[in-house]
Amino acid sequence: MEVKSLTEIIDELKKLNLKDKFDLIVGISRGGVIPAVMISSYLKLPLEIIKLNFRGDFQDPKYPVPKLVDPIDFNFEGQRVLLVDDRSNSGATLITAKKLLAKAKSVKTLVINGKADYSLFEADCFKMPWEI
Repeated sequence: MEVKSLTEIIDELKKLNLKDKFDLIVGISRGGVIPAVMISSYLKLPLEIIKLNFRGDFQDPKYPVPKLVDPIDFNFEGQRVLLVDDRSNSGATLITAKKLLAKAKSVKTLVINGKADYSLFEADCFKMPWEI
């Protein structure tokens, strides 16, 4: 399976014009944590994590719909949120997370691979450089 390098991912991220568009980065646990940390650091914005679970370790659906594992314990109301995940296959996790963050001023989505408001790649499935 192809692996995208960290350099390729960072280069694509830098092409996006994300500066001054957001107040808060929210990563979707588990796959979105590392990209969310990178983006939070790059944009110098606070980072929070939302714990949703939908797929198992081998990307097979674990639940019929994405499930909130832990309550959301951070303030996002009235903020411009960038919601980050590693990949989006069906879009179900992003849709569920956006509904949970509905009191935000705005919520835009970013994925490394797949369909979202911001997508670094729309390619066949590939391995992320941080996947063991």
